[in-house]
Amino acid sequence: MLAQLTRTLERELLGRIQERFGVACEGLNFAVPPRIEFGELTLTIAFDLARKVRRPPAEIAWQLARDAGQIPGIWIVDVAGAGYLNFYLDRGKMALA
Repeated sequence: MLAQLTRTLERELLGRIQERFGVACEGLNFAVPPRIEFGELTLTIAFDLARKVRRPPAEIAWQLARDAGQIPGIWIVDVAGAGYLNFYLDRGKMALA
């Protein structure tokens, strides 16, 4: 189930990145944070995009967080530090799927 959600999240975010920033990315590298307080998945794409579009990573991360929060299966998307995206999963919806 997590793999399916990750694929959906990746597909949606790649589309939003293309629309918002005009940049095509090959893929996203989700990672598992070192502590559960940081969510179940984390993403550092805002730092890579910042170099390409010349905008602050935190600004990019906040825009992506708003978009990702609309995806079913995602409970909360938090921006931490200078632009880390931390994803908290909606375990209730995942259990029903």
